[in-house]
Order: sequence, then C-alpha cells, then structure tokens
Amino acid sequence: MEIRIIKSQKGSHYLPFSRERFLCISDGTKRLGEYLAKRLELYDIAENKKEEIVPNLIKYQIWDIRVLQPQEGCCYFTSCHVIEKNQIKVELYRYQETAKTVEFLYEDREDMLIYASQKKTVVFLLNENYLLIQYMYIKSNETETYSGFLDFELKLYSIKEKKTIPVTDVWLSQAGIEQMQMVTKNICVIKTGVNLLEEERYQFLAEREVCPERIGFFNIQQMISDILLRQKSISMEVIEETQWDKTLLGMHVEEEIVMYSKLFLQEEREEVVFYHYKEKKAEICERTGISRLDQIADTCMIQSVPYIKRKTEEGISFYNIRKHCGEFSFEKEQRILRVKHGIAVVEEVQKKSWFKKEYCWCEVYLLPLKERILREKAKVKEVMIFEQEGIYLFTE
Repeated sequence: MEIRIIKSQKGSHYLPFSRERFLCISDGTKRLGEYLAKRLELYDIAENKKEEIVPNLIKYQIWDIRVLQPQEGCCYFTSCHVIEKNQIKVELYRYQETAKTVEFLYEDREDMLIYASQKKTVVFLLNENYLLIQYMYIKSNETETYSGFLDFELKLYSIKEKKTIPVTDVWLSQAGIEQMQMVTKNICVIKTGVNLLEEERYQFLAEREVCPERIGFFNIQQMISDILLRQKSISMEVIEETQWDKTLLGMHVEEEIVMYSKLFLQEEREEVVFYHYKEKKAEICERTGISRLDQIADTCMIQSVPYIKRKTEEGISFYNIRKHCGEFSFEKEQRILRVKHGIAVVEEVQKKSWFKKEYCWCEVYLLPLKERILREKAKVKEVMIFEQEGIYLFTE
C-alpha cells in the first residue's frame, strides 16, 4: 500500500482529478457580494507544479453542484456576471483534461438580494447530457415561528438539445431531494423529504405541514425517460418511508450498501440500517437515548462487515453489528480522520510541555486487525484513500 505525504498550500482544498493530479481550490481576489472568487488549479504531485484551469474565467461557488458519476480528468465549475442591478447570470462549465477543452453547459439568473438567504440552487449532474436542477425556497410554518428551505421546484435540462423539461412527479415536487448517490453503474439511491431533526423542525412543524420521507432506488436512464414523458410518478423502488413521528438521516453508500438512520422522535430510539442492494436485505442495529443530530450513528463498512463508530470514555470503539460487540478501539487522544476501504487514518496530538511545543502524529492502520503501517510526525489537513492507487495525506 503506497502512502504519499504531500505539503498542501495554505488555504487550499484538494479533490481527486486524475492519476497523480489533484484539483486544488483556493480563494481568488475578486468578490461578488458575499462570495469570494475561487482559483482552480491542477496540481501534479509527481512534477510538483500547478496549472490554473481556464484563468480567463472568474469562478464562484454559488450553486451546490453534485456530480453523480465523476469522470477521471473532468471537473465542473461556475462563472458569474452582473447583468443588471442585483441580477447575476450564473454559467455552468465542464473542463476535460484530455482535450483541454472547456464546455459551456447551462446558465440561469439569480437575484443576489434573495439568493442564499431565501433561495438555493442545487444542480445534480445525472450523466454527460442531463442536469437535474432543484430550486429550494424559504417557506414559513403555519404559526410563523419557523422558516426553512421547504418549498421545491425541479426541472430536467438536456445539454445537447438545450431544452428544459419540468419535473411533474408530485412526490419530488412536494418533498424535494435531500440526497442522491450512485449504488451501481446505473442505479442511484435517493432520499426525498426534509429530515425533522435538523434545526429541530419537529418542534415547529405540524403533521399536515410535513411531507413523508422516502429512501428508494431508481435507474438513471429510466428516471430521465419518465421526466421526458412528463410522468406524474417516476419509477422508484422504495425501501423506507417515514411519517410524522419518525425521520431519516445520514444516508450514504459504501460497497453497494446503503447506510442510514431511522429515528423514532418521541421514543428517542434509532434504527441503524445497512441495506444490501444486491441481496435486497437489511441488517439493523437498534440504539436508545438518541435525540440530537450529533448522536446519530457514524457507520462504515470494513471488509464487507458493518460497523458503528461509538464514543466511549476511553475513546472510539468500532462496534461489529454481526458480533454484537466492540471489536477494536482507538484511544481518546486519537482522532479518526478517515475510514475507507479497510484503512483508518488517525491523528494523535502530543500536548505541549515545559520543553516541547504541541505537535501531531499521523498514523495509518489496516482494519480490522488494527495493524499500524505508518506513524509520522505531521499535521494532516486532508485525507484521500483509493482502493487501487493508495493513500494521499495532505499536510499543513
């Protein structure tokens, strides 16, 4: 297992881009209202050099862009222009490294007086040709005691045909999309509806004001076809649906297994679900005394086995839900930075004393045997773990 330690640029954030190259995002010098421009550079770690992407376009991170099927050597960004007072035009671009081309995909207008405070835009890139665009608007509850992004409008956009199709599925239009993530090459899992624990929404919203939440699967191509045909109901295999006294949180995917928490609000009880897509079955672990967002189970897969990371007085214990026990743990002085592909990257802070300053150790372990393969004095800022390429540690 190759481990690379890379000195990161101050104030920069790194994303995978292509083999031996990363996308380095840092602040620019221009400003548009409250938004600071971003500088996008390709960082070649082998040659230790950077190349800015399309330097003639000023880039801003205004929209929430979510790429469902990332491609190697490809990234997306937005550029903005003021067109009249308080009105800006946001343009979405795709950069491809192989051809070194930048392609204009889509544009829309935003009112900077209401954007972010009263409206948000999320763009889901379904594939190379189709975008699913969701507008989220502030909506007050019946008693005018709470306002949240609870009103939704969705549309599909074809890049090739430059055509917009409204989403007529009643469920998506009313509940909105909270999360979408690929499970297999063609199958996506979707979480619709707003969770009730965040911002303690369950205390402010009446039952009739809340759309039930759902988790289900759909084929990307089938979803696109259903929207193009203006179907009132998009084909989806629903595996979970909750009503007023329950809510769904923390959905994510590893190894084609969908993990999420189902919280029974009045009972303060949590069902931690590991749903195996191929086998169409679920493994469930129950926890009690759960009433806050920070108490929701932190789940992961290690060697195809489901685990829950639990805080104890001694540190962090990894609970094997099949063996019904804490299988291994880390000390309270250790902070887990990342767990993926059976690898844990851990930070241990050595407190300052009379003779020494505070410093950090970075440790890498193979799980579940907890075999340490690296201990290095370094303050790690970002961690990337790849199944084939190895581990990249970006340090301060």
